[in-house]
Amino acid sequence: MGFNSNYRTELPSWESTAEQRASRTRNMEESRANRQPQPATQSARRTHYFFEALWNISNRNESWAQQVQMTFLGQSITIHSGISNILGLVEKTILNEAETNSNVRLWIDSLGIVTGWNWRNVASSGSRSFHSYGIAIDILPKNLGGLETYWLWASRHNPQWWNIPYSGRYHPPDEVIRAFESHGFIWGGKWANFDTMHFEYHPETFILSNIPMTLIETSHSFYNR
Repeated sequence: MGFNSNYRTELPSWESTAEQRASRTRNMEESRANRQPQPATQSARRTHYFFEALWNISNRNESWAQQVQMTFLGQSITIHSGISNILGLVEKTILNEAETNSNVRLWIDSLGIVTGWNWRNVASSGSRSFHSYGIAIDILPKNLGGLETYWLWASRHNPQWWNIPYSGRYHPPDEVIRAFESHGFIWGGKWANFDTMHFEYHPETFILSNIPMTLIETSHSFYNR
């Protein structure tokens, strides 16, 4: 993602995305009719030069040198040093909410895997994942309870993955999503190619979308550039 000026504060209504889902169906049927099998979707290759300059990273070794280890909600995570303080504030917001919100407390207790840095491309694309910079994290529970969390995994057993309703997808509590967003993280659950376990640090998206967030100072802040 990145440089997206259409991010929403609320999850798009299921009805408002009906035409988008129908369009995906038509495109896949046309591909099948033309005997040109394609993945369920193919992300457009994005330029990475801006983010390489922003995060001082152009290769795997440079990226690894920028990473630090920290604990997030009881889990050890490798993340870019420039956002460790920001992620710490996200954690503090979530823990404060959990003191009076049993739903958030139960969600924290349910967590199984939290991952950050991973030098790789986005699945089914030639674009570098933001995990490669250490500015994205995936949060998975111990048990998904039959719910879907990632479009690509869902597409392997459900050819109409785009029609899986919100009720069939794993979603963190709204308060958790807002805690991330208030500090500049976008949530993959709002993407057409849904990735509900995924958060990426993109304060520029909130600026371009005119969405307020909590601004903080760090040694490597987007706002100080």
